[in-house]
Amino acid sequence: MEASAVTRFAILYLCAGALAWAGLLVPPVPRKVSIQKASSRSTETNRGADTRRSIVNSLGMRLMLIPPGEFQMGSPDSDGEASSSEKPQHRVSIRRRFYMGAHEVTVDNFKTFVQAAGYKTEAEQEGGGWGWDRSSGKFVQNPRFSWNNLVIEKADFVLDGNHPVVNVSWNDALAFCRWLSRKEERAYRLPTEAEWEYACRAGTSSRYYVGDTLSPEQANFGKSRGSPVPVGSYQPNAFGLYDMHGNVWEFCSDWHDDSYYQHSDQVDPTGPSEPGSANYHARRGGDWLHGVKDSRSAARYIYNYRPQARYNVIIGFRVVREP
Repeated sequence: MEASAVTRFAILYLCAGALAWAGLLVPPVPRKVSIQKASSRSTETNRGADTRRSIVNSLGMRLMLIPPGEFQMGSPDSDGEASSSEKPQHRVSIRRRFYMGAHEVTVDNFKTFVQAAGYKTEAEQEGGGWGWDRSSGKFVQNPRFSWNNLVIEKADFVLDGNHPVVNVSWNDALAFCRWLSRKEERAYRLPTEAEWEYACRAGTSSRYYVGDTLSPEQANFGKSRGSPVPVGSYQPNAFGLYDMHGNVWEFCSDWHDDSYYQHSDQVDPTGPSEPGSANYHARRGGDWLHGVKDSRSAARYIYNYRPQARYNVIIGFRVVREP
């Protein structure tokens, strides 16, 4: 993409972001949107480098083009809610454009994969997924908790095909990406932490892409809705990405290291080269259950191998596709 095109792209998205910050694009209540299936004409046939600002793949997933750029990654020392793993704040360059899913992967998206590949998730193989029991205030494991069980938590809420898929592990998400890569003949993967935060911020430097505060009218967090909500229920950021704050945590490709920012690469960082002693992978974005500080753009939390943290009703994922 030439410099002039990049400039026009940035201006377009920053103008949209300004409207969102001003409150002109934020509805009084979240709304449900329908993710339309792609027609056969939407399936890509050109295998050269893609520069369209958005695409719709063969599963009906819309992906937005994220331009290259630089940003301040992490949290400043002045942020009292930031963990030590978010510091020091440092400048990072994203040198390559990429496509990112406008929405978290949905139940229907994942169902297509499972049916085509005959895939069984780790939760299905290991005694069931983990759900949130409101009466005890704890995660509980049950065979009926799974990615495709539409009734969760004793029918307290229902997940339909347009909800983000949950009770999938990092390995399940990776399997989905590999299957989709073969199907589309394009490289799909999980985002790096740097790509995720850069895309979430969408040109902003505030705690959230809507400013330094986040309200229940702008994202699903802190039990404000009591469950996950359908993808696209709130207004997107300036890059056209929905639900980057709250709803469900999103897996990243990186191994997690609390001290990584002290020695991380400044250009296209991909995380530690080795897993370390605990085999942690990062997750980003916050969820519907926990408080607003977990949904900050810079918030870093870990995916670890305790059973209830490997897969549960608050973790999903979003994909990246190479141009």
